[in-house]
Amino acid sequence: MHALTVAEDTGSGRITNELIRLDRALMPWQRLPEVAEFRGAFDGTIRHESEMDV
Repeated sequence: MHALTVAEDTGSGRITNELIRLDRALMPWQRLPEVAEFRGAFDGTIRHESEMDV
């Protein structure tokens, strides 16, 4: 969650790319509360892969 805040504050492409990779890797566990919290925050900060492919 801290890295998400840093990515948003700094606009760091490197951090953003790593968070996108993390988001994809967490998809199988998206119903776990911690993962759902991250993905919800991610939605508000960085567009998900499906939105980027359009």
